[in-house]
Amino acid sequence: MPVLATGGGMHALNRHFGGGDPIPAPGHIADDDAESLRHQIYLSPGSKVAAIIGSAGMFRVNSRHREGIREPQRAQRLMTIAYQLDDGIIEGLESKEHSWVIGVQFQPERGDEVPAGFNNLFLGLVERAQDFIENSDTRRTSR
Repeated sequence: MPVLATGGGMHALNRHFGGGDPIPAPGHIADDDAESLRHQIYLSPGSKVAAIIGSAGMFRVNSRHREGIREPQRAQRLMTIAYQLDDGIIEGLESKEHSWVIGVQFQPERGDEVPAGFNNLFLGLVERAQDFIENSDTRRTSR
């Protein structure tokens, strides 16, 4: 089943795969909860997210989190695919064991705060979910 975990969902994904609890990440959330801070992240070439959005490299994304994870807290079964350059907070994870299990710390659902290509994450999730349902129906009827 495809999974896209955003914001705090990335921490839940990390814990599910055996990672540690998040640590404080000061300076990642504005005092006014309605407005997001922004920061630069590096997205790795060859990652699923880079393939989905059509590019890798530096991106400016929103920041609305009080906690984060760094490499010591990352589940060994997950790969780091994006991180913030300033403080090493991980901004993206992917499962090594599954075809479409992705977590991002930023919130791509706030479309006006991230580059337009990140909308493709939702399109990709819908496509994968439809494939999953169709294949599940095929498996059930072939028994």
